[in-house]
Amino acid sequence: MNKEEILKLLNILIGNIKPIGDSATDKCAKENLELLISVEKEIHLKIDEVSSMQNFEYASIKEVAKVANDYLDWLGIEE
Repeated sequence: MNKEEILKLLNILIGNIKPIGDSATDKCAKENLELLISVEKEIHLKIDEVSSMQNFEYASIKEVAKVANDYLDWLGIEE
């Protein structure tokens, strides 16, 4: 799957997260957003785990860890 397909699937699976000013719709959007955040937290933990592998001796591990660390730097999160 490519990025676009994954994002489309996430949108289908999670649903709308944008409030529109209607109580019932916004309640659902809030629940969907909470679900999306919980999924994102798990993904973030996986990226953080890879980032912590920067000091391994193998160049290939360091290369992958650097990608993860660069992403965390982009987020403004210090390791």
